[in-house]
Order: sequence, then structure tokens, then C-alpha cells
Amino acid sequence: MDRRTFLQTTTVAGLLSSSLLKGLPFADAESAPGDPQVDGSANLYVATSGSDRNPGSKERPVATLARAKDAVRELKKRIQRPIKVWVGRGTYYLGESLVFESEDSGTTEQPITYAAHPGELVTLSGAQKLTCKWKPYKDGIMMCSLPAMKQVKASITQLFINGKRQIRARYPNYDAKNPLPIGDGYTDMATIAAGKKPLPTFPQDWPATKWPLTEFRYDPEKFTKKRWAKPHEAVVNTFNVNCEDSLHWQVKDVDWDAHLVKLGRGGFHQNDLLFKMATWAEGPLSRFFVENVFEELDAPGEWYLDRENGVLYCMPAEEVDINTALVEVSILKRLIEFRGSQEDPIRHLTLSGFRIAHTERTILDDYEALSGGDWTIHRGGAVFLEGTEDCNIERCFFDGVGGNAIFVNNYNRRIAIYGNKFTEGGDSAICLVGTKNRCIGSSQAFPADNRISNNLIHRVRDFCPRLKLVVNHLAKPSIAAREFDFWAGEIESVSQLPYIWCKLSGMITEANHESWTTADLQPYVNHIIKTFGRSHVMFGSDWPVCTLAGSYQQVVDTLRQSVGPLSETEAAMLWGDTASEVYRLDFSK
Repeated sequence: MDRRTFLQTTTVAGLLSSSLLKGLPFADAESAPGDPQVDGSANLYVATSGSDRNPGSKERPVATLARAKDAVRELKKRIQRPIKVWVGRGTYYLGESLVFESEDSGTTEQPITYAAHPGELVTLSGAQKLTCKWKPYKDGIMMCSLPAMKQVKASITQLFINGKRQIRARYPNYDAKNPLPIGDGYTDMATIAAGKKPLPTFPQDWPATKWPLTEFRYDPEKFTKKRWAKPHEAVVNTFNVNCEDSLHWQVKDVDWDAHLVKLGRGGFHQNDLLFKMATWAEGPLSRFFVENVFEELDAPGEWYLDRENGVLYCMPAEEVDINTALVEVSILKRLIEFRGSQEDPIRHLTLSGFRIAHTERTILDDYEALSGGDWTIHRGGAVFLEGTEDCNIERCFFDGVGGNAIFVNNYNRRIAIYGNKFTEGGDSAICLVGTKNRCIGSSQAFPADNRISNNLIHRVRDFCPRLKLVVNHLAKPSIAAREFDFWAGEIESVSQLPYIWCKLSGMITEANHESWTTADLQPYVNHIIKTFGRSHVMFGSDWPVCTLAGSYQQVVDTLRQSVGPLSETEAAMLWGDTASEVYRLDFSK
């Protein structure tokens, strides 16, 4: 049975409630034959068929993790051995974040574990299951009335049918054969379509752009011919001239006569404080698409929620029986929070074996520019940890979360994140982030001494079968520290995959900024060319970040020296042809 079929058949639990019957005598039984693990632990049990009025025994389980958490607090006062909470098969719609605090800590002698029952699929979901009575609308679109959706505070940015994420109604339609910005799922900006002269060779010579961006011009010949009743609900997703940096905006309005998309909140996704021009420039690869527009609902798999009137519209895929399908919408951004502090941390608490799924998208939430680089980050995740020591996230499956999967924020020590699987996420898989201006005196607002190992981040190329992958910046070895052997082994493994290329870029910023030489970079360049082969490497400047350690011209000259004499064909591949092939660029226009 495949994953989607299994998800259709799983049992569904009710919403969590943490306020019921806090004085009950919860189970304190030794493990016995037939229990998940015989190790002397005290076991508590959660099941979709349970009740929060039950004692939490195997025969009479509780129904929610929130009640189990209260039970653990009571139980650990009376015993001094490990406590395990076993969660049975099914989907648990949390309704609100499950928050652990220092009172939920274990100890070295009494660690606390929340685990999926072995061999069972246990989903902790940030979604709400919908009960839909579908009826035809028009042109293959189905509709159902959901008056309660008018009162839901969540943005509701994700819809899942039988476990599969659906596409918000958009223009242009999603291009499954080529979902990259160069595919048909994006359209050009007007300045590009009009044949504007190409940008100068060196980025520092690019023309100035007004910032912050408030609008951009679209090409009426390549844009939708429909008129939108609610343009302010739309979200526009843009790529800049490099086709590598995406920005996302709430649309403010559309001036159909002037062919302008006017922008509201957004654009947080690149560090424009330092690199205004790099974050936005209209060039040969400036492209965009717009989503969450009712009038653009015209392709199988698309959906739109009319919040004002409480009506859900969707065009189901041909193989979906919408009348029997499981329909879920995301309502939570954080499913589980470890909310401790440096002074009062959460200790010795483990999550194990869960499927963690269906959180809200966060692309229009606040992002931060944390460094002198060009990137920013949203400080949040489906599992969010702050103020922890000796805690673990192990063997979990993060599936279809809308933002970061795991976010390790500020003070965290000796945590382990291992054996997890991440697929089809909306942002990063694992983030470890501190706050520089809080690292003062005794304050240690940064993660340290943690172990991240044996995690699988996949379904990128499987989801986009024709996708070619590029390793940027040689995977950032620490050239200044002369890190080589471990990096070289890992790079050699990656180079064996035929759909992966490597970009010779970002080297001088990994070397000593003040004293680097071509000789420092030479071993790394040699190893990349040896392992990938000349047909799978390409030049990249890493401008403007490279200016932290040298000029754009120095980057070019240094690479010329490092690669040595090249034939005409080899030089063409390195300096342009390989990039043209991988990114499907047409320099003839």
C-alpha cells in the first residue's frame, strides 16, 4: 500500500484539549509482555479511540497528547524511572500548538519520550479535516459551503486532498514538466518581453533600481486576459535577474490600463539592506507567477477559498472521487514548541517516529537578515526549539509542512536531530540560528554542541523528475581552516549522481578574507574538476557577497589561474555553455 492510499484509510482523532480532568490517577504500570518495549519504563498510552477521562493505560488510553503531557507531569512526581508516551495509529489534528516547558523536562535517570507505536503510522497534523458536501459549480469546478471558515483566523494557504498538496488557483498554470522559473509556469516582465538591452557584464555596473519595490510592469501579451474581482487577495512570486533569488509579495492592486502589478506586504526574502540591486533587477530571467486568484481556477488540482462567503472551490484531478476524498486545510504554523530558556531549559525530552504534516505557509511572515550575506530567514518551524538541553528529534517524517520543518532558535545545547525524513517542505528542513546582538555577557543566545546526522531531505528531484541540481559554492568548505579530507569525500559521493553539477563560486569568502591567495583555492578547484568532470562544472561569481573578500574581477582572474590552460571547447563550457545547458538559457536573443 502506498503512502497516499494509507493516508486515506487512517483513523482521525478529535482536537486536542489540555484542560480536562487534571486530577485523574494516571497509569503507572511496568512494561509487560506485548508492550512496545520492555525496559522498566512507565508507559502511558494515547489512541484516537481513547478518552481524556481514561487513566492512560494500554486498555484505557487517553485521546490527546495534551492530556498525556499533563499526565507525565503528575507521574514523574511519583516515580524515578523513564517515562514513555506511546501514541497509536491515526491522525491527530492538534488544533493548537503542543507546547513543552521546563515543567515537562526529564532527567538523565528519568528521560521522557513521546513516540509513535512501533510499526504504526501516527500523524501529528496542523490541518483541520473538512466535512464537505460538494456540488458542481461550472467547467469541472466543484464547490462546497463552509460557513465556519469565515471565522478561522489562520491564513489557510494549503489544501490537501487524500494527502496530496493541491495548487492555489494561479496564472500561469503550474507546469509539472518544468516547474522551474524558466518553464511555462512563469511569465516575463514587460521590460524583458519588450527586448530591453542586456545588462552590463559586471553587476556593479547595473542601473539603479528604486527600492523598496512598489510595482512592476507586466507584458499584456503574455499576461492573463481575465479581470480579478479581488486582486488584493493575490500573492505574486517573483524571480530576479539571476533566476536564483525569489521574492514573494501580497498584491495591493493591479492597474490593468498601465499594465502594473502594485505590491503590498512582502519582499522579505533577500537582504536588501546590503544588496538592493542584487535582490531585484529586471533582466533576462526576471519572471513571476500569481496565485490565489478565483478567476484563474481552470486546471485540475487547483483550488480557491472564498473566505468572505465561506465557500471552497476546487477542480479535482481526474483520478480523485471528490465526494469520498479526505480534504484537509492547514491552520497551524507551529505544531510543537519546546519553550524553555537558558536559565530554565527543557531537558531530556524526545520526540520519536511521528509523521509531522500540514502546517501553514510562512512566506509572507517576517524574515530576518542575520548576516552580511544576501539571505534572510523566517524564525519559525513546524517543530520549534528554544532553551533546550539534551533533547532529541528522531526518526520523524516531515511531510508537506508549509515553512521550515525544524527550527533550533538561540540557546540550545547537546540536542540530537537524527534519522528524520523531510519531503515537499515549503522552506528549509533544519535551521540552527542564534541572535548576535543578544550574545552579551553570560547570555549565550546561539545553538552549540548539537548533533545533526543521518537525515534524508528528498522528493525534490522525484517531485520534479527533470530537475537538474547545482551545488553552489563547492558546498562551502572552510578553506580558511584548511578543511579538506571530509569535504572531499562527501563531494566525491555527490559527484557520482549524473543530474548534479557544481558551481565554482563562493571560494574567496570561505578563505581568509584578508590574505587569501590562488594557491589556497587550488586544491579545491582541482578536486571539483577531478570528481565532477569538466562537463559538470561552471563558473559563478557569488557577487555581491564576494566583495567581502575581493572584487568581481579578482574572482574571475583567480579562477582563470586555478583551472589552467583550457581548450576552446573547455573554456566555453566553463564560462557559459554549461550554465546555458543546465539553466536552459538562450543567449541568442
